[in-house]
Amino acid sequence: MLEFFAQALEEDEALQRFMAAKVRGNAKQALKMLDELDGMGL
Repeated sequence: MLEFFAQALEEDEALQRFMAAKVRGNAKQALKMLDELDGMGL
């Protein structure tokens, strides 16, 4: 169960980093984060 929560937190953190990069207008970083999220199955 702990592993599930750890994964959920990791996915949420990656999503938050993506959104922050998107808002800042850093397209290169946002695309990198999007690839990361895709790798997590989101």
